[in-house]
Amino acid sequence: MVRAMRRTAIFLLVIAIVLALISISTDHWYTTHEQRAGLWKTCNIDNLITGCTRNPNRTPAVSALAGVILLLIGFIISLLPHRSEYPPRYLSYVVIVALLIGTVLLVISYISYANNTHFRLLGYSYFLMVIVTILTLIAIAFLQYSSKQVQVTSDIGAL
Repeated sequence: MVRAMRRTAIFLLVIAIVLALISISTDHWYTTHEQRAGLWKTCNIDNLITGCTRNPNRTPAVSALAGVILLLIGFIISLLPHRSEYPPRYLSYVVIVALLIGTVLLVISYISYANNTHFRLLGYSYFLMVIVTILTLIAIAFLQYSSKQVQVTSDIGAL
């Protein structure tokens, strides 16, 4: 059961990281008929010409990038080979803390981006980041539960 929960958590993290990379790289955080914007650039859309400029507000981009890097770090640490059947409990906590801090940074990125934007004008990239947050929180819950089960199992084995 513990291994299945860890595998499910890792699978959810893979999906979350892929969706986060798609969300960060696309320019559909804000969409109107005349303009669309992402974390890195803003594009004005005319009938024939599309002109793009750099986005001057870097706070959401930096926090989103840092959040994804922490998600990647947590994911890589969770894949490290272990000598026993179960990973050490402290390693599980390092993964959980990295994922929690990464999730907080992702939340900061989409809250700070949507601060001055009407909700109906937010594009699919914004909502992908919300889905990433939900998937990561579910993965954290699975990892936390599995690390507690490992501790209970090792305590019983010590008796």
